[in-house]
Amino acid sequence: MLQCGRNSHVLQQTYQLQEKATSLENNNPSYLSELGYELLLQARVKDALRCYQNAYKLDDTSITALTGKAAACSDSTVCCLRYENFFSAVLMLFVWRL
Repeated sequence: MLQCGRNSHVLQQTYQLQEKATSLENNNPSYLSELGYELLLQARVKDALRCYQNAYKLDDTSITALTGKAAACSDSTVCCLRYENFFSAVLMLFVWRL
């Protein structure tokens, strides 16, 4: 689990709620991105990356999906997404798209 001061029971509950919302509307990139975030908070990086990639496939202009994908690929994930590494990873993804 990430060391973010998060209660694991609360994370499990919010994950279940988001998973239910996503299952009801599985073509919604915002829901998939949020599910990815919930998974990142539980240190389930591979599952989070899969959600972000699916969200990005649905909407390749989604900043949330793109930044989430960068966060999942970044080694700063373990430290609650330290901003300087996170945004440099986002920048790298934008450059790779060009």
